[in-house]
Amino acid sequence: MSRSIEYSKSKKNKIKKNVKTFNKKKLKVQKIFYRLNCIRDDYNNKIVDEITRAKLKYITIEDLKVSNMMKE
Repeated sequence: MSRSIEYSKSKKNKIKKNVKTFNKKKLKVQKIFYRLNCIRDDYNNKIVDEITRAKLKYITIEDLKVSNMMKE
């Protein structure tokens, strides 16, 4: 009886430990994705700023669907 109780306790401790490490890794991945997202936003803002400072006559933006451009 005592062995089964000890086994269940150790199993619970392992699960808690695994959850902690999972949460740490999840947080690390979230930070990386946040950083990449910030880098992308910064690049877009810099490009838009550069385009608007150039004082061009026309600026056109085209939104293309890649699925429409695929050959079958």
